[in-house]
Amino acid sequence: MAERRWPTRHPGPAVCSPCERYRYRLERIIGPGPSLAVVMINPSRATADLDDPTIDRVQTICRRLGYGRAMIGNLFAWRTPDVAELARVPDPVGPDNDTHLAAITREADAICVAWGAPGKLPCSHANRWRAVADLLEAAGKPVLCLTHLKSGHPRHPQILIHETPLPLWQRPA
Repeated sequence: MAERRWPTRHPGPAVCSPCERYRYRLERIIGPGPSLAVVMINPSRATADLDDPTIDRVQTICRRLGYGRAMIGNLFAWRTPDVAELARVPDPVGPDNDTHLAAITREADAICVAWGAPGKLPCSHANRWRAVADLLEAAGKPVLCLTHLKSGHPRHPQILIHETPLPLWQRPA
């Protein structure tokens, strides 16, 4: 199935590695209002000029909740629409990912985790979410989520009901 992408209505900068296999940061300038850092599992194919279904959903959530800027980072910076591919990549995190995640969380007015079920993560990186959670919590800001899964992990935007508020994230054990 062909991957769906379309021109974005809200362009913003993207930071990728020189080889463009890693995307460390993507922003969407939606309008006036505070900024929301959204941390998901890995980037697909959205760019500074093109949206994909997940980025479109993030923008919808931000608009509905009054955020004017979405600052998107990920547990893994490797760009792929197939999460299973992360297990086959020598370094799915990316050499500069944590530096960019720390910058995003410093700059954002609020932080939202949205990486979905940990069962999708490669076994070799099953605890990556813990290191990222530590990094996010070090920013000293409340960490919100798009509701909790039964496991306690944060829901991904693609499986979210539009009217959901952003509760505080209760980190699972």
